[in-house]
Parts: sequence; structure tokens; C-alpha cells
Amino acid sequence: MRDIKGFESDNFVSDLYAQNVKYYNEQAGEELEFDLLSLYFGEDYKINEQIVIHQPRIQDIINLGEKEFYSIIAPFTSNPTSLKVQLYDLGIYWSDISDFELFSLLIKTLSFESSKIVFGDIDFSSFDLVAKQNEQNEIIPVLYSQKMGFEIDNETFEKIRKYMCFMFDVKLEKEIVKSKSLAAEIIAKERADIAKKNAELKGTTSLIQMISFALNHPGFKYKKDELREVGYVEFVDSIKRLQVYEATKALTQGSYSGFCDMSKIPKEEFNFMRKVT
Repeated sequence: MRDIKGFESDNFVSDLYAQNVKYYNEQAGEELEFDLLSLYFGEDYKINEQIVIHQPRIQDIINLGEKEFYSIIAPFTSNPTSLKVQLYDLGIYWSDISDFELFSLLIKTLSFESSKIVFGDIDFSSFDLVAKQNEQNEIIPVLYSQKMGFEIDNETFEKIRKYMCFMFDVKLEKEIVKSKSLAAEIIAKERADIAKKNAELKGTTSLIQMISFALNHPGFKYKKDELREVGYVEFVDSIKRLQVYEATKALTQGSYSGFCDMSKIPKEEFNFMRKVT
């Protein structure tokens, strides 16, 4: 094993999510194992008898600090491709490490106190990667914690990651490059992209930008103190829905003005309740 140091009514929401279930299944490439409406309303999600995922409210993130918040969800919403620059700097080619092995390294950095807002009393930093013989007499890697008294196998990890990525709107890609010279070019481009993004966010954060947009938009229904109690999923969905509303409104006004050619614009773009992505 590797060791590295270094919106207006419940009916509206229900109808909207019912329409989107098929779409999200297609996006995920498989059936979703969780209920979208429960996710929207911030219900806990039970992975198994030992692991239950809690959805943080905006106030929870404020209390923890946005930087610390993202650091605790990162191990559950990353893969080797998304962290290829960091792995490359450690001398690891991202195609040479499995998702599960990377996860076993990342959870060692988790703060037990901070991760409580999502995972309760589970100390992920106490888990170690060990070998286990399964029912087919195959040797497989699992994460085991003597402190917690249970193990996490690859199937459980994938179930956690799938839900966490969906909850926090993270879309993972998998990139395999066999040529080492091409890999170096990809790393250089990725570094430039990261630097550009950091420069754009200098002095602010992505969450502050979303909150500022929402609170200053006339269509957002929550006031600042009310927003504190809103779940993360509902908040992000509201931001996307406001963007859909503004885009649809502009198209509708353009169609009435006669200054826009509407013939090439799909009719779905005029639907205020179309699915958000």
C-alpha cells in the first residue's frame, strides 16, 4: 500500500424534481440510489448502519469557515484526474493511483471536529488501508478503523462519493493519458487554469459571490438572516433557477421585440421550469 507524507411551494419543488429524475439518472449513467426531494429538503442520507451523511446549512458553513468546509468535502468529491497537478508534484502519475487509494490518503488530512457537520462522530483520519480476503478468496483493499470498529470497502466509498458529488454539485471527469510527454503538457495547462481561477477569486470566494448575487436579486425569497437556515442544495438550486429565469426572461422579451431570430432557439429554452444543470 502507498504511504505519502508530505422555490415557491412544496408542490413546485416536487414536480420539478420528479421531472428531473430521468435526466439526472442519464447524467450519472446509472440509477440514482437516493431520493432527490429528500436531498433538496436537507434530509439525512443513510449509507449503511455506521455512516449517515448530513447536509450542512449555510450557517454551518459560516461557523466552520468556507476554506475549512471545502477541505472536508474534498476527499469525498475528488479523483486522481481532479488532483492531477498535486499528485504530479508528489511524483505520482495520476493514472497510476486508484480512486480508492487516493481517498485513503486524503482522509488522513480530515479534521474530526470539522467533518462532524457532514459525518457526525466518524473520525475518518483513524482509517488505515489494509488487505482483506473476500468471499471469493481474493485479496482486496479496505479501509479499517480500530477506533470506529468498522470498515469501508470500495463499494461503500463509491456510494459516499456519488452522493457527496451530487449534493455539492461536483462533476468528476476521468482522464487517462499514456504519453508522459503529453501528461507534462496537460499539467502545465492545468496549472495555468488553476492560477487564473485563483486570480479571479482573489479577495473573495465562490460562496460569497453566490450569496451576494442571491441577496441582491429581486427574485430571491430569503433575507440574509433567513438564508442562514437554508440547506446547501436548496441554496445552489435557487442560484441556478434564478439564472434560468433571467435567461428565459431575456429570450421571451427578445422574441416579443422582433429583434431576435427565434427560429434556431430550442423551445425548451423558453421553459422557466426546465431542468437546471
